[in-house]
Amino acid sequence: MATELKKKLPVKARKRKATPHSDLEPDTEKELAEFQDDDENRVELEANQRQRGDFTYSVRDMMIGFGDDMEPMEESVAVMKEFVVEYIHCMTKKAVDVSAVKGKLDTECFIFTIRKDQEKYGRVKDLLQANDELKEVLNSGFDPADEKVY
Repeated sequence: MATELKKKLPVKARKRKATPHSDLEPDTEKELAEFQDDDENRVELEANQRQRGDFTYSVRDMMIGFGDDMEPMEESVAVMKEFVVEYIHCMTKKAVDVSAVKGKLDTECFIFTIRKDQEKYGRVKDLLQANDELKEVLNSGFDPADEKVY
């Protein structure tokens, strides 16, 4: 798969974006110019440009978090995005196959598919436990402002 992607992507010089919003459509750039001083409107317009299920921004942010350049190459982001989408597709397909036996698709189906990978299994177990603890705190009515600090 990786060799196929290398063949598809032409080798070209690395481009730097002129502005942080150069990937937006021209109409959106005009709208952004009108609200340049208002950060809330800018964030809202950028959020409207992102499509549901588009991992481009998330993958780019993860690449930066794991030590890539502050502006990763668009080709690198595209390759990583393709890997992420393929992985999600594969894991979902496996979970759906497991759910055919069980009768419904739930978190247990996904846990079953990763049960042999101890690292992923441990991470999922920790995240689900943290999620349960967070739900308990939010549902308990706890207000940290009421607590006295000594």
